[in-house]
Amino acid sequence: MVVAAGLYSSIEAKRIDTWYSLLIDNEIKSVYNINAARSSVMRYGLFLYGLIVETDPARMQMLNTQLEDTYTEYQARIAEAERLYPAYISRLLHYRQLR
Repeated sequence: MVVAAGLYSSIEAKRIDTWYSLLIDNEIKSVYNINAARSSVMRYGLFLYGLIVETDPARMQMLNTQLEDTYTEYQARIAEAERLYPAYISRLLHYRQLR
């Protein structure tokens, strides 16, 4: 009986440790994606400023493409953060509203 209890305890401890490690990994990846999304917002502002002051039509088109790519990356990072750590969804709604 003692051996069975010890074996059960060991298996449960390993399962809980694995689950907790996965939870922490997902939270860290989610935070990384949020930080990358913030970086995209900063880049978007930089490209937007460049678009405002640019006079060359070809360069304006290139900046507009970069704006669209940056916005797409932002959306992808926020969606990935939501997928990895659903507990952050209420906090991430704020970032979603920045669109």
